[in-house]
Amino acid sequence: MTAEYFINQLGLELHVEGGYYKEMYRSPIRTGDRSLSTTIYFLLEKEQLSRFHQLTADEIWFFHYGSAIIVHSIDAAGNLSHQRLGIDMQGGEQPSLLIPAGTIFASEMADKHSFALMSC
Repeated sequence: MTAEYFINQLGLELHVEGGYYKEMYRSPIRTGDRSLSTTIYFLLEKEQLSRFHQLTADEIWFFHYGSAIIVHSIDAAGNLSHQRLGIDMQGGEQPSLLIPAGTIFASEMADKHSFALMSC
């Protein structure tokens, strides 16, 4: 399966922060002007980046298919870390990652010739 297959089958669109996405779920419960939770499919391919941005709520990423991505994070204390989201756990990858509220983070493909499908 290819990135194009998932983009077409899932109806993914370009994301303003980079990559492709489609919202899968939006809670009808509101907290102020925001939904209690949302979930999206997210796909990066080749040299696409998800640019640095900061979260206002915890976010959990789940790997579904393809090659690993590298998530670069800066925590509230200013510490920089790099984690790999993927399925090669013996190689240091994790199939899910928690990105806490307040974290500034970005992601990119570990293999610039591949793609990754995930949800968050």
